[in-house]
Amino acid sequence: MNEIHPTGESDSVRWAQMGDAEAILSLTNELIIASNSKFENKLTVSALRENLFSCSPKAEVIVYESEGEVVGCLIFTRGYGPWMSISSMMINAISVSNKNKNKGIGSRLLKFAESIAHERGWPRLELYTDSNYPKSKEFYERLGFTFYEVSYGKKLVLNPLK
Repeated sequence: MNEIHPTGESDSVRWAQMGDAEAILSLTNELIIASNSKFENKLTVSALRENLFSCSPKAEVIVYESEGEVVGCLIFTRGYGPWMSISSMMINAISVSNKNKNKGIGSRLLKFAESIAHERGWPRLELYTDSNYPKSKEFYERLGFTFYEVSYGKKLVLNPLK
């Protein structure tokens, strides 16, 4: 799936490219700040490029581009639940720039991610979100996700694909 999915006149969801690394790093930093995490992002642009765009990437990324600027990203890996013997898409991060929130960008990124998972035969999407962050819970529930309690004070979100 290498195609670009237009979402507006000058907006699209597409696969990230190496030149997007600075924007992706900035978006993940915004996510860390917004979540009030004590975690400090020590990742550099060069390490991000190596982790995402090398011959053996550790994760894959799709981005939302608006008027030539990357304003959202979704980072994912292949997950595997041996207790269920199925593969899934594990969403590691989804972030939209502060000035572009509440415009449907996160929903569009997730819809594109869902199409990737479906194409690869992965029957569900999974992610962790902080149970103390009600906005994210509302967002994912609105998109059809179901919450399950897990350890570490977080909840696992599953979305069986149709």
